[in-house]
Amino acid sequence: MSGDAITLTPSRRATGTGLLRGDGLCLLLLAVFTLAQRSLWFGDPVALPLLDRRRALRIAPAVVVSVLLLALLSLPDRRAQSLDQREAAQALASAIAPHVCRDANCLWIWDGPTVLYRLTNSCVPTRFVYPDHLNNALETDALGTGQVAEISRILAAQPGPS
Repeated sequence: MSGDAITLTPSRRATGTGLLRGDGLCLLLLAVFTLAQRSLWFGDPVALPLLDRRRALRIAPAVVVSVLLLALLSLPDRRAQSLDQREAAQALASAIAPHVCRDANCLWIWDGPTVLYRLTNSCVPTRFVYPDHLNNALETDALGTGQVAEISRILAAQPGPS
């Protein structure tokens, strides 16, 4: 198998840009919920007049705001993105599975989706399955064992195909 290389390119679906995607959406939701909290807890109609509890139809504004917030979440886009990611993980797993097994040739993920351990039916070479435990400086000395020592132990066992 030396010299063989597997290259997988997951499909990239446009997820959109602008205010209503990613961080912009989070900031917008935070602003609305902050104003809503002031209106609902303190009865301050100036903060968010739509949620003024003194109006005759108290439930209607809440329904309108809820529908708008759900629309902003773009759930169909997120579902499509999730399906693309699942497809990419399955493709990776099918490429990796012939090279690992439950008893030997353990897969070791330095940085990537840990679901590959399950999808490939691979053994796990360390008790620290989440990659950031071993590759993130913020986790230094947080494990009860040193990162360098654990990585050295894993590499000494030579994970992957022999």
